[in-house]
Amino acid sequence: HGWSQDGKHIVYEGETAQHEWNVYIQSVKGELPTLLKRGGHNSYPTLSPDGSVVALHEMSGGISLYRIGEQPPTPLKGAEESEYPIRFIEGGRSLLVGKSTGDELALTRIDIGTGKRRPWKSFHSTGLVDQLMVATPNLEYYAYPSGRGASILYIVDNLH
Repeated sequence: HGWSQDGKHIVYEGETAQHEWNVYIQSVKGELPTLLKRGGHNSYPTLSPDGSVVALHEMSGGISLYRIGEQPPTPLKGAEESEYPIRFIEGGRSLLVGKSTGDELALTRIDIGTGKRRPWKSFHSTGLVDQLMVATPNLEYYAYPSGRGASILYIVDNLH
């Protein structure tokens, strides 16, 4: 899911009663959700700063840009098949995308107009929850999950 910069809209995936996943956009004013895309599971919806564009990872690969109220979506030039959107940056002119490569999370900035790619950072990764990476619009601060397990060991003595 992704919130608009002003916090007034959210874009998210939802499952229907027929067990189909779709992508919706909704105002926090209590309005009904608007269907943005049918069949949008694991799409990592990301909303542009002005709320006019949603970036989605496509099941067939790559990233598409859905302009609100317009059809059809346009493929993001420069995006690779296994990349997914993380957030719009540079005032909505670029998109930060992620790609899990097994033991690494590679982050790249893609210019929306030209498709020009600029590597940003890469992190050692467990690959389990890389899609939860978040960053501020200026990329000054960021956070990403790191897998860690905990358990309790019970020891029983003198059991006969």
